[in-house]
Amino acid sequence: MTKGELMENLYGKKIIITGSNGFLGKSICKEFDSQGLDYYRVLSSQYDLIKHEQVSALFEEQKPDIIFHLAADCGGIAYNVSKPADLAYNNMLMTLNIFKNAIEFGSPKIIMIGSVDSYPGEASIPYTESELWEGFPEETSAYYGIAKRMNIALGEAYYKQYGLSSIHILLMNLYGPNDHFDEVRGHVIPAIIKKIDNANKHNLNYVDIYGDGSPIREFVFVEDAAKLIIKSSSIEGFA
Repeated sequence: MTKGELMENLYGKKIIITGSNGFLGKSICKEFDSQGLDYYRVLSSQYDLIKHEQVSALFEEQKPDIIFHLAADCGGIAYNVSKPADLAYNNMLMTLNIFKNAIEFGSPKIIMIGSVDSYPGEASIPYTESELWEGFPEETSAYYGIAKRMNIALGEAYYKQYGLSSIHILLMNLYGPNDHFDEVRGHVIPAIIKKIDNANKHNLNYVDIYGDGSPIREFVFVEDAAKLIIKSSSIEGFA
């Protein structure tokens, strides 16, 4: 499938992208730019998605046909451990505001991004969708994971009651260009890279890495994930 075929269903549509300045958002914008596809980048400096009235203003002004909802309050292990309530509140409220306004402003299709953190802490590797609801997420990122899991339930509820079309993609851990190297918000690969780089710069003979070495992670290159997300926009209904 060529890039043109990948995006065929998007031409002529009014597209908005939340979280467009984030790690994943930049890769999706890059794909769109490569095809000359028009879209609107929703920036947090313009619209606070936690505030219902600002999301209403966004929908009224842009009148979207398709929303790529990538915006999230997220970070690495240290951030998850220190901000569990904020993560749960902010992520669920953003989604609620998106869905509520969608049914009031023309019911655009919504593409949502889920997280591997939603899976139960004892889930088998590789993960399977059938296990998603079979236990509580791993403790260090549980409340972010629960918030993202709730997005799926909300999508199903809004589809059953209002016929709102939404697609929910559960991604593994991402890596690649534009990742965060911040010590608090950085994910595992950039965090380890930064620690090793710091050790080299300061002639340290060791680095501290979380865990005992036994956990297994699955990783996806961010630009591959962007292509998958764009392709998924052709799906109708609830998925």
